Amino acid sequence: MKKILFLALFFAVVSLSFSKELFLKKIELEKIKSILVNDGFVFNDENTYYFFEKRNGKLSEKIDILLKDKETPYGIGIIVSCYKLETNQVELKKRLISLVEELNEGIIDKDLKDKIMDSLNKIPEAPAQDELDIIPYMKKTNSVYKNGDYYIITASRESEKNIKIIFEPYSDK
Repeated sequence: MKKILFLALFFAVVSLSFSKELFLKKIELEKIKSILVNDGFVFNDENTYYFFEKRNGKLSEKIDILLKDKETPYGIGIIVSCYKLETNQVELKKRLISLVEELNEGIIDKDLKDKIMDSLNKIPEAPAQDELDIIPYMKKTNSVYKNGDYYIITASRESEKNIKIIFEPYSDK
């Protein structure tokens, strides 16, 4: 239930419209796609997003790249999760960092790369304790970093670590 609410919240945040020029200056979509496919990820083009998935036993890695007008990327979500009773939090964090380092080859903007890695390093290895109420749980497990024209959202939960990069539109000031 918590994961469904988190995903609903995530997609509500990213449903804004974004400028094509803003994001395309920062990443090379085809390069990232090539990196992931070459690394063994299964690729699905869902028109409004690209979805990549790779499983190894109970370890699951998922990447979604949100698209506006079926071509313009405006957000990336990266999730590494493990479906075990006793999940090794250190290994999950290491795998998430390793996956992001691979994807950094397709990110042009050095400042964006640095901020993403800085945010990843701040993810705690131990997750917040289970919470019955979703709002306090989300506040304990999520961190949001605003960096100019984009947000970085990280989460550390019992069986997963994830990072999302969301770009906001140019303002009409």
